[in-house]
Amino acid sequence: MYFLCNFNSINITGLRKIKLYNYIRRKENILMRVLNLEDLRHGIRVANLSLELAQNINFPENKFEYLYLSGLFHDIGKSYLDQQILNKPGALTYEEREHIKQHPLFSYAEVLNMGYPEEIAMNILHHHECWNGSGYPKGLKKNTIPLVSRIIKITDIFDALTMERPYRKGLTVEQSLNIMAQEISTFDPRIYEAFHKLISSNYKDKPYRSKLIIDELLKTRISNFKIGG
Repeated sequence: MYFLCNFNSINITGLRKIKLYNYIRRKENILMRVLNLEDLRHGIRVANLSLELAQNINFPENKFEYLYLSGLFHDIGKSYLDQQILNKPGALTYEEREHIKQHPLFSYAEVLNMGYPEEIAMNILHHHECWNGSGYPKGLKKNTIPLVSRIIKITDIFDALTMERPYRKGLTVEQSLNIMAQEISTFDPRIYEAFHKLISSNYKDKPYRSKLIIDELLKTRISNFKIGG
């Protein structure tokens, strides 16, 4: 199978490449279901945009790998959800919303099963927490939310708004920014300011995906990865 990720762009050790390869071999059916939902491609875009944003907020370079992997796998737990609910075109019921809110817990467990550190799993667990405390699963607020989670919170929502859905077209960059402005109290203000400047400067007049991901260029056969760092 093909794993759509440009791992050569960051410093991932040979050991982790081996773990990822072995994980894919064991969990191929799960990952193919994720691929069918475009959740993994979404993860790649979120990971790439998160790295780009991190470079604008003095994020520590020695944490780039953890940031990238957290963004890449943040939604992998959605493969355990009811896919009819996940792709439902209409409004969700309370029970359906609560069901979907379980996916950070599933993603957290899957990343630990892959052999990645607890820190990455915790970043993923809290990527739906909100700066004002209105998020889930723990209702954390402000700086009690991991920094990586606060970054992914923003890039995840932006990419989700611009994604094509079975029931709607992706929104434009301007439309997406306008919607996010209405939810500004849920974002870390310092990170959101840097994000808004980044998007407005680089992508407002063109599709942001054209720079962040071209699937054909990122299709790297995992058996061809160089093992050894």
